Amino acid sequence: MADPAIAPKGKSFTGQLIFAAVLVVGIFVGGQMIDRARVASDEQAKADEAAATAAGFVDAAEMLRAKAAGLDDPKAWRAKVAADDKARAEAFERNRPAVDRLEISTYAWEKGGFDNVAIVTLTILNKNTYAVKDITVACDFSGSSGTKLSGLSQTIYSSIPAKTSKKFNRLNLGLIHSQSARASCSLIGAFRA
Repeated sequence: MADPAIAPKGKSFTGQLIFAAVLVVGIFVGGQMIDRARVASDEQAKADEAAATAAGFVDAAEMLRAKAAGLDDPKAWRAKVAADDKARAEAFERNRPAVDRLEISTYAWEKGGFDNVAIVTLTILNKNTYAVKDITVACDFSGSSGTKLSGLSQTIYSSIPAKTSKKFNRLNLGLIHSQSARASCSLIGAFRA
């Protein structure tokens, strides 16, 4: 007689076969459901695009953004977008550092004292729509080999009206290395006047 604790081989194989068949059918049915959902989603996307363009929007995404803002009219939406863009640009300009729109249009330098004092003459162009003041100039001095020897900065306590330029003659930047042969200057700070 067979031991009842050991299952007959036929039943175990049959259970595995049924499980495999159910698994294959599940995968097939699941795949078909996914395909149907994808087709339905594609059809809905096409319908949404058609509705959006018929309403005058560029695409469905634009129409959704407009509806989220409470607007159904594409002209009103575009006017709102344009107004928002203009407000962002104006806020950026208001908060932009004054030095960003300043430019050194000409500069020359010479050594003073006992060839160890930097004297700079420069013209600064203010492209801002407002006057600026307290402009900080930074200059790097290098030897004839190109090696940087020193760097100095100086604040010019003067103002420049909007959209104009102003020349500053013989600014004493301070002591430099006696072998300084070249200078490179830039503007690093300024305030609204």
